[in-house]
Amino acid sequence: LITPCPYGRDLEAVGPDSAGTVIDVLLARSPVPILVVRKPCEPPGGLFRRVNMILASENEAAPATAAWASGLNLYAAILVLGLLGATGSMALPETLQVLQTPEVIGAAGLMYCVEFFADKFPGVDNAWDTLHTFIRIPAGAVLAASAVAEIEPSLCLAAALLGGTLAAGTHLAKAGTRLLLNTSPEPFSNIGTSLAEDTVVVA
Repeated sequence: LITPCPYGRDLEAVGPDSAGTVIDVLLARSPVPILVVRKPCEPPGGLFRRVNMILASENEAAPATAAWASGLNLYAAILVLGLLGATGSMALPETLQVLQTPEVIGAAGLMYCVEFFADKFPGVDNAWDTLHTFIRIPAGAVLAASAVAEIEPSLCLAAALLGGTLAAGTHLAKAGTRLLLNTSPEPFSNIGTSLAEDTVVVA
């Protein structure tokens, strides 16, 4: 299947948001390979010589990434996804578009600020991690399931299991590392590790 461009217009005329959404849905749902032609007037021969295999669409990669990141810092993960969706930098699945509402972004931003400081103090971070064992893992499962619900509803349970497992893995690794670091009297390794975790999630 060759699709010249969404709605018969150049991608530049459609805009990055609309084009990204349309192409992503096509890649996710089409049962046959798709060759996306950027210029309708471009000869097919030149296109076939530079075709790259499409391994996954943006929406297919999002569930695992969001679940993994939520195990490290749930609020930062939700905040980043919400801001990317609200600014048009990423086309979120319809089932995740609630993350880009001002209310969710504001709540995630507030809780991220709380976690940013709580995560830097030995002892406080352990209590915070213990509490969030019951928050990060279910949230990772929900994020993963919601991300694939629009593409294939039957995959929701499998995505939830995978998302919860990924979130549990990163959460337990983080909590275990903090317990080891807190045996040291100096606070700098704890602060440095926390900043590194924040950077990984945001990036």
